[in-house]
Amino acid sequence: MNDPTPLRRADLIASGHTPTELRNALRTGRLRRIAPGIYLRRHETDGLDDVDRHRLRVQALAPALDADAVFSHVSAAVLHGFDLWNVDLSRVHVTRGRTSGGRRTPHLHVHVGGYGAD
Repeated sequence: MNDPTPLRRADLIASGHTPTELRNALRTGRLRRIAPGIYLRRHETDGLDDVDRHRLRVQALAPALDADAVFSHVSAAVLHGFDLWNVDLSRVHVTRGRTSGGRRTPHLHVHVGGYGAD
């Protein structure tokens, strides 16, 4: 099986799709949202488990993250291929090298703390 190709809303709009077409594709299931503004074609989501979907969200969100953000916690475990048991994979976890500014959204958990370049 080929790796699924995440589709970005901005790219779909730029290529001529309308917001109404995208809403209809989501409503009918032709597209499935994996993160805000990031979709997969329905046939590409068949057979994906929660870990696969999380990995795709991590990869799709990576270009939008600030330069000081690194994937951490459960997201780092997914990327490293660790076995997981009974963990919440609904949010991508990143850590930023700051002393404050952590936040949680339905799709992203930003942790703050120090970390070295290594």
